[in-house]
Amino acid sequence: MRVVVARRALRQIDEIHVYIAARRRRSADDFLNAVAAVKARLADYPYSSPLLREPDLYQSTVAGFPYVVTYRVSGNRIMILGVFHAARHPSVRSRP
Repeated sequence: MRVVVARRALRQIDEIHVYIAARRRRSADDFLNAVAAVKARLADYPYSSPLLREPDLYQSTVAGFPYVVTYRVSGNRIMILGVFHAARHPSVRSRP
């Protein structure tokens, strides 16, 4: 399946990267690699993550980091809608 990242999600990834880099540069690069791994896994296994209350909205964890990726599967496309800290309230994390 094709994985597309929404502009909002790209901004969030960039903001998280900058935040982590201010503290530990190597960890920031590891974060980007972990997000890339999520994208690769979703391309092969789009339904491997838990389904949220919203129709067709899924959430995947970013390995090694306290962040989750929210995405929707539509046809042969996966749209990553957002990347949030896992401690955020679920209603915020599930907003497309």
